[in-house]
Amino acid sequence: HLTLPGLSLRYKLYDHQLRAIWRIVQTGNTYLDHAVGAGKTLEMIVSSMEQKRLGLISKPMFVVPNHMLEQFANEFQEAYPAARILVADKENFIGDQRRRFVAKAAMNDWDAIIIKQSSFGLIGIKQETADSVSDDMLDELQSALDDADKDDRTTRKKLEAQIEQVKQ
Repeated sequence: HLTLPGLSLRYKLYDHQLRAIWRIVQTGNTYLDHAVGAGKTLEMIVSSMEQKRLGLISKPMFVVPNHMLEQFANEFQEAYPAARILVADKENFIGDQRRRFVAKAAMNDWDAIIIKQSSFGLIGIKQETADSVSDDMLDELQSALDDADKDDRTTRKKLEAQIEQVKQ
């Protein structure tokens, strides 16, 4: 039932990818735990374009590992050749260019904004926003811990470690 307008015809999505895209569109967030090479990047790209098309989100931002910025941007442009993407590369994120980049990101209608993980922290957000996000994450992790099987020590330890990491 997903029509995916704008997606390049060179892509034929697998059933697991279509299910993941649909779940992301339905829930707004999903943990993608596929093996390497199973198409997680494409799932994120396609689901963001679907959410934008349906009016569920307005300006998706992807914060990617530093070494993957160019690869991610290229894959996005290959998947959606007509997409308007803004990439925080070296030219866009040095000194005063950073302010221009943030203004350009805020003032224009982008299909996606792609930024390196190390650069994301330089943008700066209000402390109350950061606290709100942390509180939401802690609530979700605590709920998952409460629902976890008491005998599943591995899952419980991972959740407890994540809770401690968010608290820092």
